[in-house]
Amino acid sequence: MYSFKHKIMTIFLIIFLMIPALASVEMDYAVFKGNQNVSIVEVYYSMPRDFFAFKKVEGKNNFQSRILVRTMFTRGDSVETWDQWTLVDNLSDTTADMRGQLIPDVKSFQLPPGEYELTVIVGDRNTGKKETLKDRVQVDSFPKKELLVSDLCLATHLQKTEDKNKFSKYFGFDIIPSANLIFGAINPVIYPFYEIYNLKTGKNKPYQVSYSIEDADGEEVRKVDWMEKEKPGPSAVEVYLPGIKTEGLPSGSYDFIATVVDERNKDTARVNKQVFIVNVPDRQQYTGMNLSRLKDFNETQLDSIFGPFKYIATRKQKQFYKDLNVEGKREFLSKFWEPRDPNPNTVINEAQKNYQNLIVLANNKFTHGEQPGWKTDRGRVLLKYGQPDEIERHESSIDKKPYRKWYYHDIEGGIEFVFVDMQGFGRYELVHSTARNELHDQNWRRFIEMTRF
Repeated sequence: MYSFKHKIMTIFLIIFLMIPALASVEMDYAVFKGNQNVSIVEVYYSMPRDFFAFKKVEGKNNFQSRILVRTMFTRGDSVETWDQWTLVDNLSDTTADMRGQLIPDVKSFQLPPGEYELTVIVGDRNTGKKETLKDRVQVDSFPKKELLVSDLCLATHLQKTEDKNKFSKYFGFDIIPSANLIFGAINPVIYPFYEIYNLKTGKNKPYQVSYSIEDADGEEVRKVDWMEKEKPGPSAVEVYLPGIKTEGLPSGSYDFIATVVDERNKDTARVNKQVFIVNVPDRQQYTGMNLSRLKDFNETQLDSIFGPFKYIATRKQKQFYKDLNVEGKREFLSKFWEPRDPNPNTVINEAQKNYQNLIVLANNKFTHGEQPGWKTDRGRVLLKYGQPDEIERHESSIDKKPYRKWYYHDIEGGIEFVFVDMQGFGRYELVHSTARNELHDQNWRRFIEMTRF
């Protein structure tokens, strides 16, 4: 049994986003050069504020959530290093809308070079709800021979500051890393931070840096031309404060690339990181479903609106809608949410609003190629059962494919869903569930085994 250290920290920074978060913690990491025989691994965390429960503080007028963060690096059965701490979030009004508000955090670890399994557990100390993430981390060494660069830390916010805190330790900059690496309409600018090692000093020769973004086909869609820099010594810290704008890029997966050239000997180093560009969908088609708004929609558009509703519509409703003409479909959609309104006395139909948010969330998180997120297995489960209470994320390893486990603690006495990335392209398919009338396969683990030739 390991005895964990406890550290209490007060949260002082919350990042506000407009995209609803999937009841989930996100993490990323970057490896930097350390001293002697160790490297520095920075782990970046992002936690949705509405994932946690707030309790009234005795004798005070505010409410408080207590967030447990536990991080562990293991090799085989051995724990190489770990840490545990508690974040405290204070709130004066529990009726405030916290959806889309993310709590960032960062923690540094020293590790010898090698391959590790990184496990992050984030829990709500008030309720016991938790989420577990796992990933394989390759910690590289940084020998003193050739030009080298660290991993990229890509930030959503970067600005000059005179304050000192966990995010502002790099030469007077506040750097808020993106743990989910999602940019676009909400976070339109990518701010890179990284370190350069083994620059050749002397003879007044500078170094140059450039940045680019490439799409999935390797086509360059953004470019920042070469910038000449003076060498501060054999190492340098690179922060590109203007950032690289993502405006106008279609939603999808991209590579962000930084390239460094030492002008003295023309040595070149290159580092890249995958990012996701998300354009917020047009939510108008999901809101205000009255006849006046729907009158300009053609049948194809009406069918696209009804598509995600199939998961909660009855069999009779689905057949009835299918047999209607265009005018009938408009009438049907305008009244679809009326009997589902939990509180008809309010202006907003809360059930409709929640479901619309889930549709947007599914499309943002799970869209794969031409298939919208709501049509994927994870999108269907999200819309039918809501956001999971707990998520386990298992990344790929030498002998296993990546997979996800979703847990719902209050449905049918507790149910789970298992999704596997069968082809390795990020399309997770449902292979097992303990829920009634869902796919059930007790031997689902065979799907995560890598095929050997």
